[in-house]
Amino acid sequence: MAAITLQPYNTIAVTAAAQQLVAPGPGHYYIQILNLGPGNLFIKNAGTVAAADPASFELPLGLSIMPYVTGGIWVCADAAGKCSVALVPQ
Repeated sequence: MAAITLQPYNTIAVTAAAQQLVAPGPGHYYIQILNLGPGNLFIKNAGTVAAADPASFELPLGLSIMPYVTGGIWVCADAAGKCSVALVPQ
């Protein structure tokens, strides 16, 4: 499980291994995540995430989500691919 410190704009390689996306400093943030595919992303606010985890949010190819987070957010994919992530401080 790797932690990735986010910059304002990021392109991140995602796999079945859970990765935590964290802000560079304390505070409250929106993190806009766009699934670049080819598979689905699985996103969870707390704890580690796994593909097809019923407690996670499934983000299909080509769609985006913009959750509000205070610490970090966990992501993984059911097929190796990429996602675009924008960090928006509040």
